[in-house]
Amino acid sequence: MSADKGVSEGGGVAEVDAGNDGDKRQMAIWSKFCVIDEKIYYFDVRKNTRGLYLKVTEVNAQKRRNTVLVQPKVLDSLLDLLKAAIQGELEPAADVTDKDLEGHGVTITSCFLDIPPKKYYIDLGQNKWHRYLKLVESQSGFGRSVVLIPESGWLQIKRLLDELKKDVPDFCQRGQNIDSKAKGPKTNGKFNTKAGGKRTNQKQPSTPPQPPVTVGVVSSPPEGDDKSSKHGAHNKSVLMSRTIQTQYKRFFFDLQENDMGRFLKVAQLSRGTRETVVLPIEFLAPLAELCQAYIDKDTSRKIDKLEIMVPKSSLAHAPENTPDNTKKSPQPKHKVETLSAHSFQSENGKIFFMDFRESSFGKYFRLSERKSHRRTAISVPEDCFAAFKQVLGEVIVHK
Repeated sequence: MSADKGVSEGGGVAEVDAGNDGDKRQMAIWSKFCVIDEKIYYFDVRKNTRGLYLKVTEVNAQKRRNTVLVQPKVLDSLLDLLKAAIQGELEPAADVTDKDLEGHGVTITSCFLDIPPKKYYIDLGQNKWHRYLKLVESQSGFGRSVVLIPESGWLQIKRLLDELKKDVPDFCQRGQNIDSKAKGPKTNGKFNTKAGGKRTNQKQPSTPPQPPVTVGVVSSPPEGDDKSSKHGAHNKSVLMSRTIQTQYKRFFFDLQENDMGRFLKVAQLSRGTRETVVLPIEFLAPLAELCQAYIDKDTSRKIDKLEIMVPKSSLAHAPENTPDNTKKSPQPKHKVETLSAHSFQSENGKIFFMDFRESSFGKYFRLSERKSHRRTAISVPEDCFAAFKQVLGEVIVHK
């Protein structure tokens, strides 16, 4: 079924069950749907006790549904990216190869918006089949919702969203009112070009080359939401947020404060798997200095408060070749060598390990937090070292 076939709309106001929203009632203000490449996309502006929002639902040929709830502030950023993509202003970098386009492909550009309690990502990507736009809604404790729109439907979707702005002006005005009430910018709401792509009709600033990552903008608590929220037995508030995005990973930094003091929560999201480490404030300065040592390729630098450990090499995914299992053991897929290792013990007795490693995939450092019953760890690739240190420096200044 082609992308040209039909757009249908509905008018009036209808009251429907709220579904996952419990007892809250929702009213449908504006509804349309369109068909793109054998998928049906539904766009419904609804209103509940918390205000207006846009419900975007993607239904594929197997009747599987994916739904994202879009707040008014996200609409302008979505339209800006669609317009730039349709006009050909965003293209993959010249050095992108066919191998890079395999699997999930490359991300040409990305937009990040932090609207507590949710985070939104609008990614323009390309794989070996086509270009696509990915709209992601993320909320702590509720997972992620993703809607994919192929290039063949961009113009159709843009026209539909333009009609939404014209037919429901209150929806866009509400987004502007939210911006005007915020204490500070939670995000620039603009899309950032990463190493995976370039913006063609735009002069490049005469600045030194940056690492191939996107660093998100500080997120200040919006006015009226700066009250502490319950988290276990302690009140907790988020003071600032940052994000680093690479081709295959995202890192989220949240400077938080509770009754016990301030700490930095770092989460790594890779292929749907999330790992989190919680860093005490006194650990940030030594960690930032260690990142600089990694950048300078100085693996023997001594850093205050960090204990140097003896590095050990290890073989990944293969047992040792002892006389008893030499014939049965497969050859190791890749060798992991630890170039340097450090440890840090916080004031409350928690221990952290930092290992600078090298494998056939490249260099990275592994940051581990040892808890009473288990250990959690994140792995930061070499192209993120500078951005990781930059975020740590901003958190240190903020604290």
